[in-house]
Amino acid sequence: DAREVLRIRYEPLSDGSTTDREVEPLGLVRIEHAWLLVAHCRLRSDVRAFRVDRILDALATGERFAPRPDVSFSQVIERERKRFAGS
Repeated sequence: DAREVLRIRYEPLSDGSTTDREVEPLGLVRIEHAWLLVAHCRLRSDVRAFRVDRILDALATGERFAPRPDVSFSQVIERERKRFAGS
């Protein structure tokens, strides 16, 4: 399995400031009009959904990671669907 850490530069919609993050990707999903990268964010120590159109740069680090048993791709997708429905 090719689980590889990515280093991304991300610009959130909230404040426009960019951050460099290392993420452990779980997968891609399209919700409404946006593609989202669902990944465990090492900076925030939490699973996040990153809008692909807000990722300014991405680099494969070569570092492999093991799956996290406490991380649920489907729970993140459900959370994001509700968020998009409310906007």
